[in-house]
Amino acid sequence: MIAKTAFYILNNESSLKGCAIYTCRIIEKAYSNNRKIYIHTTNLEAAQNFDIQLWTFSDISFVPHEIYTQNSNLDVQILIGYGNNLPEKKDILVNLTPEIMPFYQQFNHLIEVVPNDDNLKSLARKRFQTYQKDSCPIEIFNI
Repeated sequence: MIAKTAFYILNNESSLKGCAIYTCRIIEKAYSNNRKIYIHTTNLEAAQNFDIQLWTFSDISFVPHEIYTQNSNLDVQILIGYGNNLPEKKDILVNLTPEIMPFYQQFNHLIEVVPNDDNLKSLARKRFQTYQKDSCPIEIFNI
């Protein structure tokens, strides 16, 4: 399967916290559309930090989720993970790492959120080129 890929370029947001809040909004919308989401982070600490962000980004929103482990309830619509340990099929992969996940084609949709930071934009361009070479349909949203 070829993952449909969406890059959200945050032209006015250079902070990682602002990028995380925008990412939470995207996840909230996907959750409200009953999509199954896997959020991939670099390590346990990053997963825990994003877990807190997802619980607290809005005081009028509730986006139930959990950090993925081998004992996770796979019925949970949103899982946050890291490393090579990933859940069974989910609809959407949200990549919060600077790397290309070797398993990204197992998902129907891939989301990349890129803050206005030259280094992170450069890394995103490399991921874009790889997805393009893999014939992924790519959408770019300049925010």
